[in-house]
Amino acid sequence: MTTGYDGRSILTYWDYLKLEQLLGLQSGLSDKERGDLSSDEHHFIVIHQCYELWFKQILRDLGLVRDELNETSVEESQIRVIVHRLERVCEYLRLAIAQFDVMDTLATQDFLAFRDKLFPASGRQSFQFREIELLCGIELNPEADYEEHVLRHFRHLAEQSESGRRVWEKLDARRKETSLLAALHGWLYRTPIDGSWPRSGNDEDDINHIRGFIEAYLEHYERSIRLQARSMELSSQHDQNMVNVADEVESARSFLTATDVSESDQYQRSRARAALLFIECYRELPLLNLPSLLLDRLLAMEARLTLWKTRHARTVELVIGHRVGTGGTSGLPQLQDNLDQRVFTELWQVRDILIPEEQRPKLNNPTFYYFWKDAVELAGPRGG
Repeated sequence: MTTGYDGRSILTYWDYLKLEQLLGLQSGLSDKERGDLSSDEHHFIVIHQCYELWFKQILRDLGLVRDELNETSVEESQIRVIVHRLERVCEYLRLAIAQFDVMDTLATQDFLAFRDKLFPASGRQSFQFREIELLCGIELNPEADYEEHVLRHFRHLAEQSESGRRVWEKLDARRKETSLLAALHGWLYRTPIDGSWPRSGNDEDDINHIRGFIEAYLEHYERSIRLQARSMELSSQHDQNMVNVADEVESARSFLTATDVSESDQYQRSRARAALLFIECYRELPLLNLPSLLLDRLLAMEARLTLWKTRHARTVELVIGHRVGTGGTSGLPQLQDNLDQRVFTELWQVRDILIPEEQRPKLNNPTFYYFWKDAVELAGPRGG
């Protein structure tokens, strides 16, 4: 806080934002370089510092979303807050993607003038971006092989310097936290499906109810894809698609019964996937509107993370081509390999088995998802 000439404290805009400190952080490798820093290198530093500030805010908001979803009971009013937080994260990512338009103005020759100074530093050492991936739950996706391709590098850096050790401790602590994906699975598991929810760890009534919901849906799903197959005009296409119906139904059954996870986790994951399908199918019901928006925003967030990585790869290709990365990586090929990594895979997969509204099963208890006043009016006067 600024001290006035009379000795009293005066709050100013620059004190609140610590602007003097912030604007002094674009000095290159040391303060001695400050006067010799080219405009292009200053441009490079500012853009990457802006990215890290956005990443810091994303971590803060996603951490709150994770904590809120991880509560034993999540009120409707809190889901609205979660949706709002995810919308903000999407906007942060939109701005981060747009920053590549500014980065793309850095010409190759201008970047090469100072690129050698960066060795062996690398953009893959953005530990906050790695924290975002870990917080989302990328390690729960076995296809990501995150341990081998990313974390090994940070463990190696931890052996070389004190700052490397501090960064590794941050990442190691983050990977031991409950992830957003795990919190989402828990929330979906607890979601009432056609009025039924698990009241204990082994609620037979709920288990049978969920099995019935899955079987009813698969029956309607098979009917729907057979109608699609019959609509094929060419007989060769028609025959081929009829052959595939059984495979598609079996694939949907495997997804909904979670045959891809360990037997001990199978029912919980199956129920979570059934809840995901339920919310997506019946999203027009009043009490499912906000949950469906929550799922939409999670998908939008992951889509924008993928777009950010795609734009990053395109900018690297534009500015340095196919050169080896400053950190010793293959550069562009490695960035390309990471573009299809997903965390919220089930949210994408469920879209494969959605069917038109008029073809879906009728619910036994739709008024469970109406607002209280509407439910009472529809039920009519009660005896007693």
